[in-house]
Amino acid sequence: MNLNLALEEIVSNIILYAYSIESPANKIFIEFIKTGSKLKFIISDYGKPFDPTTKDEPDITLEAVDRPIGGLGIFLVRQIMDDIAYSRENGMNKLILYKSV
Repeated sequence: MNLNLALEEIVSNIILYAYSIESPANKIFIEFIKTGSKLKFIISDYGKPFDPTTKDEPDITLEAVDRPIGGLGIFLVRQIMDDIAYSRENGMNKLILYKSV
């Protein structure tokens, strides 16, 4: 199962894009909930607002040299997880990843 890859992509994106180097609140919160055969990961941060659920999927039919850089990480997360949801609450990005096992 590629859960590690999905979580790594999300956390990497937060580190690279959500916070500036000068930002005093460079924190990422990860919560894991297991209910029966369902997994739920809640990843929260105080970084710049970004809703990955609205990101267009890359055209993977194009050759790699013809595609714009970026966008494959979120695409992979969508392929690995059953569902993803985003909200912005009290100045925090909250991304919820769902997976049945």
